[in-house]
Parts: sequence; C-alpha cells; structure tokens
Amino acid sequence: MVSEPLFDIVFRGDIVLGHSIGAVKQRLAQLFKTDEARINALFSGAAVPLKRNLDRATAEKYQSVLTKAGAQVEITAAGKLAAQPARARPRRPQSRQPQNLQKAQKLQAAKKKVPLAERLARQAAAIEAAAAAPAQQLQEAQEAQQEVFEEGWSLAPVGAYLLRPAEKTTVAAVAVDTGDLSLRPAGGDLLDAGERREAVAVELDFSDLNLAEPGADLLGAGEKPALPQVELDVSGFDLAEPGADLLNAGEKPAAPLPPVAGGDFELAPVGATLGTVRRRASPAAPDTSSLRLMEQ
Repeated sequence: MVSEPLFDIVFRGDIVLGHSIGAVKQRLAQLFKTDEARINALFSGAAVPLKRNLDRATAEKYQSVLTKAGAQVEITAAGKLAAQPARARPRRPQSRQPQNLQKAQKLQAAKKKVPLAERLARQAAAIEAAAAAPAQQLQEAQEAQQEVFEEGWSLAPVGAYLLRPAEKTTVAAVAVDTGDLSLRPAGGDLLDAGERREAVAVELDFSDLNLAEPGADLLGAGEKPALPQVELDVSGFDLAEPGADLLNAGEKPAAPLPPVAGGDFELAPVGATLGTVRRRASPAAPDTSSLRLMEQ
C-alpha cells in the first residue's frame, strides 16, 4: 500500500500585504498560545517549520488559517529543511584591521565555506530549538542564531529594521549660535539705517545745452561737413520722345531665326480632328454554334 505524502508548514517571517507586523505577531501568539519572545524568534528571516508531517488537506487548512492571521506561509515536502546536516560554526579570526573591513572579509569567507542551503537549515534548527526550549534557554538560542546570521546573508522580514542596534550610527547634535540673528516683519527692510550706503550725488553742468524746436536742424551752418561737387559731362546725352526706341537700327543685335525643317505640313480645316487616323474596330463575330432554329 502506497503511503500518502506528508508536508510541512514553513514560515520565513513574511507577512501578507495589508497587515502590520505587530498585529500579525499578536495573532500568532494567540494561535500558538505562546509568549512574545518565542513569536519574535519566528521573524528572523529563516525558514521555520511551524507544523510537520501533515497530509495535504490538513496542511491547506493550516495555511488558510495562518494566511488569514497575516502570516505568509508555504507548504513544502516533509523533512525538506532538515535534508542537510548542520556544520559546526567556524571561529572568527582575530585581526587588527578596521572593523568594517574585517567584517566584510569575514562575510566573504563564510559565504565561500558554508552553502546557503546549509546556513538556512542551521538557522531553522536554532529557531526550532528555541521554540521547544524553556524560557531560560531562549536567550542562548537567540544569541547562537545571531552568530549564524553574521556568517552570511539572510532575508529580513517585512517591516523589520535592517541594522542591529550596534550597527546604527549615532548622529551628534550640532549647536548653532543664533544669538546675532533676528526676524524682520514680512515686507520690511532687511538693512538697518547704519548698514545702508549713502549715494554720492553727481553734479552735471547743463548751462551750454538747450532744446531745439521740433523738426529743426540740430547742426548749424558751420557744423555741417562740405560735400565735394562732382562734375559730369552730359553733352553727349539727349532725351528721346516718350515711346521711342532707345536703340538705333544698327545698335540692335540680329536675332537668328530658328531653322525649320521642311516637310509635308499642311493646314487642317477648321473643326478638323488633329491627331493620328483612328482605326475602326471591326465588330466581333458572335458564336452561334449553340443556337438552332425551331420549326414553326
């Protein structure tokens, strides 16, 4: 007899669109009847199996209930997350390099040594152990899980902070001295009386200037430049009568007439058709092979 396949309900810390992460955590605490600390451990970004070894119908029922609560879960084959064994976490090498450079090199080395699937499996095992452990061991499990996160990259749940408290930079407050600043009313002058520069008056002499009448010549007789007179010899010019030809017969150029080739040209009578002779098309002979006469 072939046994039915079993499935697990896996949660990765994602919430359904439209729900707040605080409300989802509260609903999950009511569904699983556990405290807030254990619910917060589920939102670490790692794949956590909430229910194991369920048939298809039961798994879909759990998925429907959790989706209504705002938790985005998925149905996977039973035991898929625990397929690879966990590996011991390598120790961090001590170095005198700056903290940021040392952390970057450590992440690169961890990514090359430990596959992503194995890191996720280790994270899931740490969270599952934290959920089953008593309250006094929960803090130790969370610290172990945090060390696993430092070895490689992981996905943060929706709405979570991407920086841990130790990674956040503190912005120092800057004291600005505004003792010599003041506000002026809208539309007022921004300069005090002592800050304004006095305009120096320039004296102009208009004693030798006067106004001319409209249309008068602005230059006197002695101010106009003398134009040179040009003498022209017009003894050889005379005026022709209106309409007369300005060129004599001997001055006109002879225009050559275009050659006209002789031929059999003749004038057509008035109203005649000019063009080629039209050919009359002979009427087509009808086909009478299919016709016959009937006797009367």
